[in-house]
Amino acid sequence: MVRLPSSKSRSPQLVYTNSKGKEILVGITHHARKRFRERWERLNPSVPLTESTLDQTLIDSFSRAKRLENFGRKLRTRINRYGKDTLYFRHEQFTFVVQDASLVTVEISDSSKRHLNKNTPALKRGNDPNPEAIPAPATQSGIDASRGELGKENIRNVSAPSFRLTGIVLLDDGNPKNVNLGTHEALTSNAEPERLASQPGVVELLRTRLQEKCPGAELQAVFIALGKKQEKTFLWRI
Repeated sequence: MVRLPSSKSRSPQLVYTNSKGKEILVGITHHARKRFRERWERLNPSVPLTESTLDQTLIDSFSRAKRLENFGRKLRTRINRYGKDTLYFRHEQFTFVVQDASLVTVEISDSSKRHLNKNTPALKRGNDPNPEAIPAPATQSGIDASRGELGKENIRNVSAPSFRLTGIVLLDDGNPKNVNLGTHEALTSNAEPERLASQPGVVELLRTRLQEKCPGAELQAVFIALGKKQEKTFLWRI
């Protein structure tokens, strides 16, 4: 269930009730605001959003959204890029993507209008240098509901959307090995590898990924790199 946040909130936030009946606060990232505005105006060119109407329109739409839990084959294939633990909420023509208690992006989900998600030159608002960021797997466990919005002034322009994770592990036969543990979306960690390492639940997620690849292996450290060119790196000792 999704509802509006209390009017006493210091910054715009969303609220939903999880399967255990606990209310979870969801911050709105600058990236999500930007994508919602772009895509709203592509669907509703005669009703442009302003700075004063953007947040309320987004909140009103999310408050009527329903969580998606039963996915058809085509939809499941399309959203697999976000990771199995990401939450999805849909209202009319929009799908809201939530990771780590933050709304990270908003997609046009109407099958006949999905092409409007693409930032082609004819569709961009002004000079928008950033392509759509593609979030990667995140964990729902250990969500810190006290985290608020990742404000516009704190979010960097991330050229690479994801962290690349390499586990340094000890196999059950005593031999060391480096194991590819996939990727993790960078925007909700402000593109800082150290910040990703401090997030609740991340180590449990990586251990789960490791057991799927190397049952019985012990995770000793994780090498975190930002993007293919390793713009930033961090060795996280578990």
